[in-house]
Amino acid sequence: MEGQFGILDGMFLEGVEIPDRLVSEHNEGSLLLFVGAGASVDEPSGLPTFYGLTKQLAEDSHKQPPREGEALDKALGSLSKRGVDVHYKVREIIGNPASKPNEMHRAVADLALASPNPKIITTNYDRHLSTCLVCKFRSH
Repeated sequence: MEGQFGILDGMFLEGVEIPDRLVSEHNEGSLLLFVGAGASVDEPSGLPTFYGLTKQLAEDSHKQPPREGEALDKALGSLSKRGVDVHYKVREIIGNPASKPNEMHRAVADLALASPNPKIITTNYDRHLSTCLVCKFRSH
C-alpha cells in the first residue's frame, strides 16, 4: 500500500510495515488511538510516567516508594492515607508551566485529525494532547 497511507506514510514509520487493516480503519474513521503517559516523557514535556510520578511523590514525601508489581493507584491511595496531599502534588508536577507539548503529542493530533472520525483514549492527566488537538482543529 505504498503511497496510499496519507498521513501514515513516512510518519515515524520508516522500515515498518503497516497492516492494510490499520490503514483502512484509520481512513474509514473506525481507528481508536490509545495514548499513555509515555507520550509526555520526551522534552519539552518532561513529565514522569505513572510509575515515575508515584515514586516521585513517595520520595518527596519521605515515604516508601511503590514495591515492584504493586498497583500504582493503591500506592497513591496509601500515600494519601498517610497524610500526603496526592491531588495537590500531582497537579503541581503535571501543571509545571515549563512543560510543553512535544512531537509525540503533535503527531498523535495530526494522525487523529486526519481521520474522518477521530477517537482517542488517554490515561494522561496533563493537557498537552488536548492543547495540540485544539490548535490543529482550529487551523483546519
